[in-house]
Amino acid sequence: MNITRSQLKRTLDFLRMLDGASPYFGLQWTDKGVAVFRSSNLGQVYSGNWDESKHPVVVSVSHLATSLDALRADEFEILRGPNDSLYLKALGEFSAEVRIHTVRESTVWRKRHVGGAVLKDYDLKLFAGIDPRPFSLQMEPVVKAGKMLLTTGSGIIMRHGLGASVFPYPRAAFLKAITGREIERLFLTAEGYWGAVMDGHQLIVAGHRVGDPLFNKYDRPIAPLSEIAAPSFMAALSSAVRWADKSARVTFDTRRGIIATEDAQHNSGEFSFGSPDNWTPFALDYGMAKLLGDVFVQTTDERIHLIENQGNTLRLLRGPWEVVLHVFR
Repeated sequence: MNITRSQLKRTLDFLRMLDGASPYFGLQWTDKGVAVFRSSNLGQVYSGNWDESKHPVVVSVSHLATSLDALRADEFEILRGPNDSLYLKALGEFSAEVRIHTVRESTVWRKRHVGGAVLKDYDLKLFAGIDPRPFSLQMEPVVKAGKMLLTTGSGIIMRHGLGASVFPYPRAAFLKAITGREIERLFLTAEGYWGAVMDGHQLIVAGHRVGDPLFNKYDRPIAPLSEIAAPSFMAALSSAVRWADKSARVTFDTRRGIIATEDAQHNSGEFSFGSPDNWTPFALDYGMAKLLGDVFVQTTDERIHLIENQGNTLRLLRGPWEVVLHVFR
């Protein structure tokens, strides 16, 4: 069966959507092209034309990707050899043929998940504008009261304005997998799996049911105290994060702006952004400052608001994104 480089790359992209997935995937030949299936402990991704009754070839994902990078052609033929072997043959001017690593189907290569019937369909844009990939999450997301809580080691993120509450909650693996993709269907199954249909492939990942106490702790009223022009703040923050040493703190001063040090001893850089007079100077660890930039870059709102809070906790809001940080004063 012939397949183009772009088709093969797109298939590999879908196979790589799942975190911690099997190193192998099932490959079938069908009247509508190749069909694939890959799973993890939490879910699975597979082609819409996958047929459970057909015997697949079980292929190494990484070896297929490496082999594709080594071949220069734009079109290939995928050949099934004896004993479930697989060959990728380059067509055109740069002809070549490589054998792709495969294993017996009796090898433990997948965990099958049964999501059950679709319980509810959701608006395709329910999670639009949310990219959790830059964040190192310490617990799974919580979606409640039209908001999403994301917990990191550097601070708390609250995404407002989702327009719906859901339960069970979607896992980070699911949100990362659908980020930036054209979704044709978004749904929840009777067995508690979140699912999405994208470009002829279906993804299902088990939902979860924990995190409400932490969500309730940070779901607090918003009372803005002052505001800053977002473009100048983001430009200063971006420069400071690039300049600062990762072991040093980044200081936010009412007159001088953001002050970063190239290392813990010297070479300070000052980046002005027009900080408000009613700010109390504070400092953040490098990871907190980077988190702030990674969150606020996901919206284009022109203003950043300082939200009323107590103690050594800072709350900032830009558009639908709120960040809660424990600062040093």
